[in-house]
Amino acid sequence: MESQNTESNADNAGPSVPASCAGETNTEAPTMESVESKVTLRQRSSAWEHFKKTKDNNKGKCNHCGAVVTIRSRTGVNTSTMLKHINRCRKLHPELEDDIVAGKRFKQGTLMNQPKKTEVVASYLKYDKDDCRKSLVRMIIKDELPFRIVEKEGFREFIYTLQPRFEIPSRRTITRDCFSLFLEEKKKLKMFFEKHKGSVSLTTDTWTSVQNINYMCLTAHFIDENWNLQKKILNFCQILSHKGVVIGKMIERCLVSWGISRIFTITVDNASSNDVGIRFLRRRLQSWGTSVLNGEFLHMRCGAHILNLVVKDGLEENKASISRIRCAVRYVRSSPARSNKLKECLTHLKLGSSVGLSLDVEARWNSTYLMLESALKQKKACDMLELEDERYLVELGKLDGVPTESDWEYAKTYLPILKFFYDATLKVSATKHVTGNSYLKEVFGVGLMIRKMSLNKTDPNQKAMATKMKAKFDKYWGDVDNMNLVIFVACVLDPRYKMKFVTWLIRENYGSGSDSIAETLVFKVTKVVEKMFDYYNDKFGSSKETSDAEAFNFSQVNAEAVEIYDLDSLMEQHETSEENSVYQSELESYLGESCVSRLDPNFDVLVWWKKVGSKYRILSLMAKDLLAIPVSSVASESAFSTSGRVIDPYRSSLTPRTVEALICAQDWIRSDYEKISLEDQFRQLEILEDEFSNSNDYGMLVNGVSLTLEEEE
Repeated sequence: MESQNTESNADNAGPSVPASCAGETNTEAPTMESVESKVTLRQRSSAWEHFKKTKDNNKGKCNHCGAVVTIRSRTGVNTSTMLKHINRCRKLHPELEDDIVAGKRFKQGTLMNQPKKTEVVASYLKYDKDDCRKSLVRMIIKDELPFRIVEKEGFREFIYTLQPRFEIPSRRTITRDCFSLFLEEKKKLKMFFEKHKGSVSLTTDTWTSVQNINYMCLTAHFIDENWNLQKKILNFCQILSHKGVVIGKMIERCLVSWGISRIFTITVDNASSNDVGIRFLRRRLQSWGTSVLNGEFLHMRCGAHILNLVVKDGLEENKASISRIRCAVRYVRSSPARSNKLKECLTHLKLGSSVGLSLDVEARWNSTYLMLESALKQKKACDMLELEDERYLVELGKLDGVPTESDWEYAKTYLPILKFFYDATLKVSATKHVTGNSYLKEVFGVGLMIRKMSLNKTDPNQKAMATKMKAKFDKYWGDVDNMNLVIFVACVLDPRYKMKFVTWLIRENYGSGSDSIAETLVFKVTKVVEKMFDYYNDKFGSSKETSDAEAFNFSQVNAEAVEIYDLDSLMEQHETSEENSVYQSELESYLGESCVSRLDPNFDVLVWWKKVGSKYRILSLMAKDLLAIPVSSVASESAFSTSGRVIDPYRSSLTPRTVEALICAQDWIRSDYEKISLEDQFRQLEILEDEFSNSNDYGMLVNGVSLTLEEEE
């Protein structure tokens, strides 16, 4: 054991001294046995897990790449050369090859022995100040952090602990870096659109910030070559006003700057200014000559906005009942003491207090649905609160009064109807998957429900509500000439539905009969399907187009030599006619095949078209453009939620140019993200608070603070 301790300190104490001669001066040369003993001891180094000795015992061979290094010195075996090689071995670390090709240089790393593993991991990834600075810029953009964070004491302390050598850039430098990243990503996206062969559908909306500046958001929707639905914010720019012509000119300017000319549809809400803007854009696109079918189907009305108008008209019928329930919810949420009082009632009734009441925004019916849903779950607690809290009656008596039993029954009766609208709105407002193929089913499903409610004779309130809803619904879906029939075509190109389902759905909503609206609509949809197929066939088919000049020259030649027949030309015409008939049969073949099962919940229409693209070449190009059409403008409206966080009252000095760079760059570099729900966050906080209060330490602390506050009051 003494000899081992002496040997372990050899590196620090100079040449080793044999244990048998300790305390004496050894003038003899080391024997072969002592050297071999030292070699055996030094083989305990972790380097020997990656090396083996050669036959002459003077060199070591790498087990991974076969490199040979010298391992023996005057004092015995030296493992330092092996350790250096392990850090640089490209077979052991293939990532080094890519980094070397990319021009990155690495200094010598260190070896770290993991306590639970015998494998040696090389720390070859070294500090790179440029990469660290880029990551900081991406973090600020992705997480919507203020530029001033780089000057905060806590952030600088954290960075110094993480990497003392990193020089934190100033706020102005970070601003310039963010804008540079925006320009870099914009260049990449612009190069993509130059190569993109399909059409692009747009959504747009306007917004006024806390700076009192008008902004317009323009979002592009398309399906790429791998059949993935893409959504990219093109511009988030300042506009002078919300007038239609101003919006139209700004959209034209944005499209020109991006080099995008093949526009299929533009989805907007139902504001009258948008109608003016669409008419302006249609004329401009017609002059470009690049829009699909000369811009005939350019104007797409926001489906979520139409559903919103329909349900709001229905809720007006029983406005007083909703108002009384809203006042009760507002009373409970107005102070912590009242909320705690309701929780006590819930605990007494053994109903649980993990879910709180949700107060709605009167202008948004979907929040009204969520409010009624939460209030109905706590209806008994609200009734008990009426007995336990005297101020509950006094405060509500000053307004519309306490909710009555008829009010609660009304909410209970119409909650399923509102849920139907709520679910339909969520489906048509989705941005991560296609909605054009399912929009028709959702909207006409709402129409069927309204129609059945209007025939209800047992509930006059429900009938009156349905009558108002039906009047608003027919305003947008009762006039055949006012519909954008491209939505019907998108449904036809869903292999689960096709033309049979569309025909049945139309007749169910509009009735049957030779002179009915249904038959007129079915006829128009059929013609539009054929017309659109012919357009794509002419544009992307293999048949060659003959220019007017070529046609004129050809007629002149035939007039001069009538009896001379060009057999090659005649054969080419014959082949062209055959090809056209084949393309026509492609549509007939698709419609003639049986539909795919609608019972499969995992069916993906884009995956299906990707698989059959070689079989239906023209139809797949049609489907790629039609299925990318957004049926709501939520994609552009959601950008305003982000902008509201970016341009908060504390960052109101941001210029419009910087705002656009932050909003667009975030959309381009973020792979995926979830929307922020304040209600969900509040519920999670309440759950955490209950969990903390159940623990002894935190519970005593909270209770002590509560008692102190009560004493002060």
